Amino acid sequence: AVSGAEAAGISPGREGKNSEFQIVRCRDGYVAVVYTVTQWLATRALIGNSRLDDAKFDTRAGRRKHVAELYAILTPWFADKTRAEIQDLAQAKGVPFGPIFSPAELLETEQYVARGFLADVVHPRAGKLRMPQLPVQWNGRSFAPKPSPVFGGRDGGGRESDPLRQRKTLTPPPGEGARPLAGVRVLDFGLLTAGANTSAMLADLGADVLKVESGAYLDPFRVVGKPDDADGWWNRSPQFRFTNRNKRGLALNLKTPAGPHVICDLAKHCDVVVENFRRGVLDRAGLGYKALSAVNPRLVFAAISSQGDTGPERMNVSFGSTLDATSGIAALTGYEGEEPRISGMDVNYPDQIVSLFATGMVITAVMEARRTGQGCFLDFSQREVASFTLGEEILAAAANPGRRLGRRGNVEDGVAQQDTYRCRDGRWVAVTLTAPDPGIDAWCAARDSRAAVTELLAKGIAAAPCNDGADLLRDPALAGVTLVRDEGVRSASLVKGLPYRLDDKGAVIERAAPDLGQHTAEVLCELLGYNEADLKALEAEEVTATTPVMGTV
Repeated sequence: AVSGAEAAGISPGREGKNSEFQIVRCRDGYVAVVYTVTQWLATRALIGNSRLDDAKFDTRAGRRKHVAELYAILTPWFADKTRAEIQDLAQAKGVPFGPIFSPAELLETEQYVARGFLADVVHPRAGKLRMPQLPVQWNGRSFAPKPSPVFGGRDGGGRESDPLRQRKTLTPPPGEGARPLAGVRVLDFGLLTAGANTSAMLADLGADVLKVESGAYLDPFRVVGKPDDADGWWNRSPQFRFTNRNKRGLALNLKTPAGPHVICDLAKHCDVVVENFRRGVLDRAGLGYKALSAVNPRLVFAAISSQGDTGPERMNVSFGSTLDATSGIAALTGYEGEEPRISGMDVNYPDQIVSLFATGMVITAVMEARRTGQGCFLDFSQREVASFTLGEEILAAAANPGRRLGRRGNVEDGVAQQDTYRCRDGRWVAVTLTAPDPGIDAWCAARDSRAAVTELLAKGIAAAPCNDGADLLRDPALAGVTLVRDEGVRSASLVKGLPYRLDDKGAVIERAAPDLGQHTAEVLCELLGYNEADLKALEAEEVTATTPVMGTV
């Protein structure tokens, strides 16, 4: 939204039935229709309707232009199939359709049961309750939840025995303005948002992040939003700039004989690995946790995937909007009597929250590795992270098996009235009232949105404008916190910053997102002692590159 507002003066809004990602009915519920640009041919083969062979559906722009006709063709295929049948058929084709599950259904979901994500906790008054565990496995072990304290009682103790509470703080190298992770080095295989934004936040905090791609396999964000076919287009994507600021860029082809050896040598000089490849990719290259921890026992290896590293669905193909559906979020999002909603391709909410959670856990693990000299394997499931945010709803479903939790719009327990209201200028404001007021709709309609928010706040009523990307560009409260000016070599642009302040300071962009392979020679010479002859040998073997390999993008 921000990049569109700044680059083209366009702020994406809610697409509804104009979206290429939509919710459709099936025999026993709903399914989110989700696929990437590269998965369209597989989606077309899955549906098996020759009308989809029409050239007007070949491009994303064409499918969006003819979206009503597209869904008139797609929808009948789902009608006589169950969610389970659709998921099995789609996964067999590598298509990330997302069956929509309710919180009650998550209690018996095969993947969650296999991974032990939901645990039974005995509360002294409420009895046995089933609730989500912390959505990460540390060396294969989960963090078991403890019952909430009884009012007026003790918290159950045991905290002093938790090894993660007996740690020292990270101490950055001395120097004025040193950031918290200065001196930490990250080997970054992160792609798109989930992985790349995790490592970007580590970079914002001072870590030396080495972004690894290859000419044969770019971070897909280099291609998304591709402005044109002019030379160097792969270095100009605003989406890539957003999630790769403050990093150094390496291009190393893991499918060449020498590529994995170079990576293994680099791992000896790193503290953290971040990756969100499909399960098994790094293991097949000889670069999984077992291999890299053998050469560097203190390495913290953060594996981020849609379902986690174990369980019967570990190899499932997913997109962020798929996980909106399968995590339970979509089942609770929307208005009463209407179909569920997903965050859509411009947001992909599960991608955003997993990167925040993973960043915090990686920092915790680095602190523990500094204390013990031993690294660890962190197994993150994006789906579990998304479901973890529904802890209260999952707990309620477990405690009240017959109760149906549905979509309630903006209704919230304990709040008299809460909704969004349209103002005179066509903009919307969000308002929360402590007492019902049937006239609030007309009151807002008689005022411009900014005036309405100002008046409501002056009366002590919680209110906020419904901002779009252009509004964020103008919001002084966000300057230097969540939006930061990237003074790149080509042009200045805004990128994501930290969603918090440290010592009243926001993120600092010290380095624009790297061009493909921009720092390969610098890093290999600095860390591994390579010389010019070594670099030329790697180039001759097609290990390194600064341009994409034709036919791969």
